Amino acid sequence: MNEPAVQHEHRTGALESRLGRLLNAGTLVSGILIASGLVVYLARHGGERSAFRDFTGQPDGLTHPLRVARAAIAFDPAAMAQLGVLCLILVPVVRVVFSLIMFALRKDAFYSAVTLIVLALLGVGLWGAVA
Repeated sequence: MNEPAVQHEHRTGALESRLGRLLNAGTLVSGILIASGLVVYLARHGGERSAFRDFTGQPDGLTHPLRVARAAIAFDPAAMAQLGVLCLILVPVVRVVFSLIMFALRKDAFYSAVTLIVLALLGVGLWGAVA
């Protein structure tokens, strides 16, 4: 193997290692946020009886990411759990972004283009869910 190929493999391996740590961290943060929301909810409402006769839909404050983040900072338990779910949704998006970077570093035009299309479709889907 020539020197540039070795450097390229080392750089790609380092990116893959970083990606693995980032995905693990994202999943861990998501789990911590969801568990924290559950703990806060149980601390505040654990002794209450549930009324299953009346259905109430999702509050407006939990339908937009910025409002969810603000409410989670204020220790709203539902918002904390919702923010955890949003983080979990973003983990695969981060994976696609890193895949795009790795394919671009390898100068693989076909897979870069396919990954860019996948990223665009994810963006359109997420934007439609937020808007």
